[in-house]
Amino acid sequence: MASLRETHRNGAHDDGRIVARWRDMDAQIKEEFAAVRAEIREEAIATRRHFDVVAESLRDDIRIIAEGLIALAAKVEATRNAG
Repeated sequence: MASLRETHRNGAHDDGRIVARWRDMDAQIKEEFAAVRAEIREEAIATRRHFDVVAESLRDDIRIIAEGLIALAAKVEATRNAG
């Protein structure tokens, strides 16, 4: 389909053609926005999934550190009581 500039340059000042071209462009823009929104939604889902995996890994690491600190505190306390 010819651009608006080409339509005007070719002398086709018909309002109907301009309106039709405008509607075509509007439909194309809406279609593109819908596609972009779908991509954003998909990326948000993937990002959330990745974040959940990372957060679970961090929880495990924190738990391991906490267990180590508890064991260390028990050894320090046992050493104090033995001495």
